[in-house]
Amino acid sequence: MQLIDTHNHLDTHRFESDFKQVPAQARKVGIVAHILPGVIRSWWNNLLQLCSQEDDLHPAIGLH
Repeated sequence: MQLIDTHNHLDTHRFESDFKQVPAQARKVGIVAHILPGVIRSWWNNLLQLCSQEDDLHPAIGLH
């Protein structure tokens, strides 16, 4: 079964030190894509940059 993580915040500072490890581990258990909501406008550029580094990361820019 292939799964999609429909909501995570890999763009936050919490994941700075292990950003590459999180999606790599997720792939091992069958997660084939991640949707990263961009809910803070000032972080959008960082979000887009992070998502450009991995084919399975997809930004969802928007405000709540």
